[in-house]
Amino acid sequence: MNTDNRWIIGVAASVLIVFIAFVGFLWKIDLFDFTGSEASAKIIAAALALIGGLFGSLVTIFGIMLKHSFDQ
Repeated sequence: MNTDNRWIIGVAASVLIVFIAFVGFLWKIDLFDFTGSEASAKIIAAALALIGGLFGSLVTIFGIMLKHSFDQ
């Protein structure tokens, strides 16, 4: 395994760890508690949209890593 592959794997692992920590933080501050109000529903929808966007970015990074390994 050359230096480029280690760097890419390190970045991907770091991003995955940060993503999991961020979701855990949102869960810990009770952002996903639904109280039945319209404001609560909007907050949960915004948080899920944020997590979905971050997940899409994470999948893109893993796709780039996979393509790079295939190209070598």
